[in-house]
Amino acid sequence: MPSIKNSRVLPYKIEILYSVIIDVEQYNKFIPWCKNIAIISRKKQEIISDVEVEFLFIKERYRSIAKFSPPKKRNGETTAKANIEMIHGPLSHLSTIWHLKAMGEDKTFVDFACDFSFKNTIYNKIASSVIMTANKKIMDSFIKRAAFLSETS
Repeated sequence: MPSIKNSRVLPYKIEILYSVIIDVEQYNKFIPWCKNIAIISRKKQEIISDVEVEFLFIKERYRSIAKFSPPKKRNGETTAKANIEMIHGPLSHLSTIWHLKAMGEDKTFVDFACDFSFKNTIYNKIASSVIMTANKKIMDSFIKRAAFLSETS
């Protein structure tokens, strides 16, 4: 089962990073391979969406549920969280978890983990061979989006 884990301190406020993560509707504008997003339902801290991805010769669609916990100060620490799970689609499993922790005014510790498994074994082999490159591109995309939003706010 391919998995990604990435932790780092970024020079952005927790609110900016959180807004990038929960802005599911914009994913196709800044995440590589994400071609289309259709919001199925939206509640205060939950979004169900259909996601279309395209990578090499693979073109698939899946439905996911994203659950969010906005930045909240507790015991002197400000933290936020997002969980994204696949409801149905070409994967047998997809779980993405973001943990954010404010590190002062303008820095945030980001802990990102994603594990998944395709139902198709050939897709799993392809994913396993490119997972590190994909990890870097995905994280870089979120960082560039956060930089853009920081400049415009």
